[in-house]
Amino acid sequence: MSLLAKINYLNRELGIPAERILVISFTQKTVSELKERCDIKGINIHTFHSLGNSILKNADYSGLGLKKLLSDTNIATFIRSYVEFLIKHDADFARAVVDFILFFYSAPSSPARAQTHSGRINFNRIYLRHALFEQSGNSIRAKDEQLLANWLYVNNLPHVHERQYPFCDEKYQPSFTIKAPRNVYLDYFIINQKGHSIYGPSYMRDIKWRQDLHMRNHTNYIILPSWRWNDLSIFQYLTEELKRFQINVHRRDDREVYQEMSQNQYYAKELDGFYGMLQNFLSLHKNGLYDFADIKQRLKSDEGYSERRNDLFLSIYQRVYYAYEKMLQHERCYDFADMINAAKESIDNIADCSVGYKYILLDEVQDLSRNRCMLVHSILHKNPGCKLFAVGDDWQSIYRFTGSDLSLINNFEKTFELRTRRSFIESTHRFGEPTIKISCDFIQRNPAQSHKLVRNIQNTKTTISIILNKPNGKASGQDAESLVIILQELIAKYGYDKIKQKSLQLISRYNHDIKRIESDAFRIKQRDGGSDIYDVI
Repeated sequence: MSLLAKINYLNRELGIPAERILVISFTQKTVSELKERCDIKGINIHTFHSLGNSILKNADYSGLGLKKLLSDTNIATFIRSYVEFLIKHDADFARAVVDFILFFYSAPSSPARAQTHSGRINFNRIYLRHALFEQSGNSIRAKDEQLLANWLYVNNLPHVHERQYPFCDEKYQPSFTIKAPRNVYLDYFIINQKGHSIYGPSYMRDIKWRQDLHMRNHTNYIILPSWRWNDLSIFQYLTEELKRFQINVHRRDDREVYQEMSQNQYYAKELDGFYGMLQNFLSLHKNGLYDFADIKQRLKSDEGYSERRNDLFLSIYQRVYYAYEKMLQHERCYDFADMINAAKESIDNIADCSVGYKYILLDEVQDLSRNRCMLVHSILHKNPGCKLFAVGDDWQSIYRFTGSDLSLINNFEKTFELRTRRSFIESTHRFGEPTIKISCDFIQRNPAQSHKLVRNIQNTKTTISIILNKPNGKASGQDAESLVIILQELIAKYGYDKIKQKSLQLISRYNHDIKRIESDAFRIKQRDGGSDIYDVI
């Protein structure tokens, strides 16, 4: 561990007293390991939260120590209960929540933004969900049509998806058949504003054939072009088109729709994700020290769909935020962000607070949020001549959901206003080629990541074969199917008897990925130690 080596050097070689060295890391696990392995007594080793707590305890800052610290579970409970309270008592708020969940939550950008065939496949693979209440007919396989089905349901328009058109011997299934005294047939087409389609001339000829068919049969027909997602005129356009056939839109009671969502196995999960989004945003907001003008500027978009999505979410979040802050005051509570912010303020305002440090060692600096950064700033300011030693890797930033800001490490000199010397570690002993090239190429697709030339210390190459499997575009089961394909390829190459004697190791970013694969096809055993490494058995 580089921090242990640095601690030993500072104390034993330079003679800096242990109590004048402050070590800060992000996780309790790392701090516990440092304390266990460090044989120098008196070193101040903290997480940011334990540091903030000790500062406030010693400073007795405004009686904060007498308040109750809220856990993440407490915060989640408050957010859900308050939102559900508002839904019951505020019709406009209820509509905002229902609209956000059904039309925007699971699609961060306009469905029309996908400008290629493969782009649409990937968009559907990532964002497609079930419609709230899928009617009889074929399963919906496109995200945009799922959103349209939700709109039809919310607006009391009975419909079926892709039912055979009755006045034609050939196979022809309009996108939707809207049930009315005289049925209205709705076709949704991937067309840009210039009247062209990514699917080419044959697709446009099929559109013309359908138009002619409806004209010959005198059936009610609506063409809905995909480009209307971009300026979000799609629902208003559809409303006006329906009026031509004496069909008026009457929206359901949003409180009832919310209850239906909460009792639907798919949308109950969407609601859980939405509440998690509100909680994460609250953490980002408070740890990032943003005001609402900052947030609105960051969320500004030149696209109607994204702009509406951002505005809708922010209108919901603001109501939650102000109620949350009011609850903290009324119930005499505080959260972790308050702790960090109050610790920083106490250092600034109390003369002898956090004085005496000669060196600050900061681990995992890539995960700094703005308020944590300002806390370190204040300690440095209180200790003229104090030096800062920071270890970090912007490729390993994992705390974005709590406000980590990569610009703080990428602009380190500007962030801390210190004369800085950088030492680059670009060698690894953990793996060799071709893993290095594949992983580095992938990470550096993100222009915000720094450029590195990673190399293996022994300059070795692994004999392990890396198989990259592209999903088939289906919305569910793709991970398990990909694993089956890989196993089939291995069996074809090496034979079933040899493969049967081997174990297959999976390295997962998230536990829920493994659980999904396990539920689909396999029995999986987690390795000892709690790491995200598993064996397929």
